[in-house]
Amino acid sequence: MSSYKNWVHAMNPFSRATRGSFIKLDELATDHKTKLSSRSSDTDIDQLYQRFLPIYTQFKTHYLAWKSANFDQVTATDLTNDLLQEFLSERLNRWDSFLQYSLGVESNEYMSIMHGGRVAFRYAPKHEKINLIRVLADRLGLFPQLSTIHQEATAFVQTLLEAMEDQKEAMERKRFASIELKRAHDLVCAEMFRNLGNLIMLYPHEPDKITHFFQMELVRQLGSRSSALYGEESVIEGEEMNEFMEEENGLRESELQCPLLHSNEEEEVDGS
Repeated sequence: MSSYKNWVHAMNPFSRATRGSFIKLDELATDHKTKLSSRSSDTDIDQLYQRFLPIYTQFKTHYLAWKSANFDQVTATDLTNDLLQEFLSERLNRWDSFLQYSLGVESNEYMSIMHGGRVAFRYAPKHEKINLIRVLADRLGLFPQLSTIHQEATAFVQTLLEAMEDQKEAMERKRFASIELKRAHDLVCAEMFRNLGNLIMLYPHEPDKITHFFQMELVRQLGSRSSALYGEESVIEGEEMNEFMEEENGLRESELQCPLLHSNEEEEVDGS
């Protein structure tokens, strides 16, 4: 039996045109709603409008929630990155200079804290960088003369870990918002396709009237994975979440494998 699944007239042009772009669908659906509303004095058009409106409203609600979640994710990610950059560009240099002055750059005490030097912090992967900062803060607590800088380092680590947790939660909220928005996206596209069919029935000999209900320059564009704003498509968000979870797993693995992270406990046992 022949298959006509690729017959262009049986394809939903709105799904194709907005694939990969929630922003484009928002523009297309809002335009369609406005044009239906402006012609709702016609009973046939009003029926299409009344059926489309609640579906569009649901989409708009999820779309605004998605934009908000995306903004929160970007903000949380920027904060984490800014804190790391602040450490590398200012705190690391200042703390290291203080350690060299207080302990002596050739001393065993200094080497026990900064045995890898500043380079170890600058070129380590993100999750290792965070672990190194945590170890540094713990090591500073071993020396009473470093109590002031130890307090500062401990507070900074706490701020950094809280920022990472906020980033993780924001990414999860965006992931959930994307799932809900994708469902609403499909419903709006299906309803617009239904309206197209009804408009063809109303104006079979006047196709120009049909095009008045849609923003044709958008409909004619094929969907794109590129994002014009905010970063789009749940597939990309899934990759971002996977990358973040890899960092989280890396932190946990480093805690198990890195001897520095357990050195304080071992020294306390040895000294008891």
